[in-house]
Amino acid sequence: MDDGLAANTSIRQEVEVFKNDKDKPARLLHYLKQYYTPEKKVIIFGLYKKECAWLETFLYDKGYPKVIALQGDMSQDKRTQAITDFKACNKTPLIATDVASRGLDVQDVELVINYTFPLTIEDYVHRIGRTGRAGKKGLAICFFSPDSKGAQDEKAHAGDLCKILRDAGQEVPKDLQAIADTSGGNKASKKKAHPLFGVHFKSAEQMAALEAKKVHTKFEDSDDE
Repeated sequence: MDDGLAANTSIRQEVEVFKNDKDKPARLLHYLKQYYTPEKKVIIFGLYKKECAWLETFLYDKGYPKVIALQGDMSQDKRTQAITDFKACNKTPLIATDVASRGLDVQDVELVINYTFPLTIEDYVHRIGRTGRAGKKGLAICFFSPDSKGAQDEKAHAGDLCKILRDAGQEVPKDLQAIADTSGGNKASKKKAHPLFGVHFKSAEQMAALEAKKVHTKFEDSDDE
């Protein structure tokens, strides 16, 4: 991790450690019920497009008709309209990946929820930096799943996350510190060095083009992508 990396001290950070990913949807609804109103700008970050699409459907079905997912492969017109609607609170919460949110500059975001931890600690700091701007206070909630069966090993980030929290004067949860004490820091703090970089963010056309360039080896009885 870059020694100069630091979180905005105007942001209150809360980290909830999950033993089971299946508990995350209910906790997301809990936090939205506690903090969300239609007049508030809320950003929910997922790790990849499919997760964001699922979150959009899930929240719509749970009574959030204004929810919108900012997709990386949206047309420019649709992306512009989605951002315009979000800025005016016509559409909120906004769900996005790190890639889809590039260049998104919106004031008065009151809450950021990290539904899935990003690939790097730098992206975590960038995500939560969407709130707490221009001297205002902000709230960032992070779901942390050390035993997740998902796309990455989240516990590798525990040490760096503890440092970010501590340096910003935030409370470090005991269960997060315990994970950090036994797992160490992230060994791929730069996204382009991360083995998963690009896997979930490329369009179907890009992935097809890449696959066409590969020398394919057939593995019997394999469920891998």
